[in-house]
Amino acid sequence: MEEAAVASGGAVRLADALHPPGTAHMEGECALRLARLANASPVMRVTPPAQLDALLEANGDDQPFPLTEMQREAVRMAHRHRLMVLAGYAESGKTTVLRGVCDTLEAVGRAPLIVTLSGCAA
Repeated sequence: MEEAAVASGGAVRLADALHPPGTAHMEGECALRLARLANASPVMRVTPPAQLDALLEANGDDQPFPLTEMQREAVRMAHRHRLMVLAGYAESGKTTVLRGVCDTLEAVGRAPLIVTLSGCAA
């Protein structure tokens, strides 16, 4: 049955699972683009560490949850790299990190491009 689905184009085999063709194509295209971005030149305009630390200190003043040190490091990474993948369990602080990333990047005149799959951050 599975081979018939693949042979007819109704499914695509990736690793040990079957996927709908559209989903497989989108995930494959996303993976290729992310791989290209990951290997792209580093950000040309890196925020000076002292300026970023000051922004991070000020950022917590009006937020419901202050950034932890690990979350602060995630924000710092967003200032050094063109691509950052942020993943975590529900309620792990991803939205708090994204808020910090957006606030600090915008404060230095950069416009972040955020892509979310679901959830509050969307």
